[in-house]
Amino acid sequence: MNSIIIVQNSAASESSDNLISISQLSDVQPSDWAFTAFQSLVEPYGVISAYPDSTFQGERYLTRYEFSARLQAVMHKINELNY
Repeated sequence: MNSIIIVQNSAASESSDNLISISQLSDVQPSDWAFTAFQSLVEPYGVISAYPDSTFQGERYLTRYEFSARLQAVMHKINELNY
């Protein structure tokens, strides 16, 4: 099973290892059918889900564990923006 990392960008935690844009994901291209939707949901909020090899693997099935980790990151960001 592949592990997933959730990268949350902020000025305090920014480093060269952090993903800042989905264009840094090697398997996500502007020609992909979901690129614009993915970009508009991810980049403005600073939450990017990626595998350690800098891929998104959008064609791969998602486990419930992975879904929970991604949802938690988004919920954390929503709570952060509401306060």
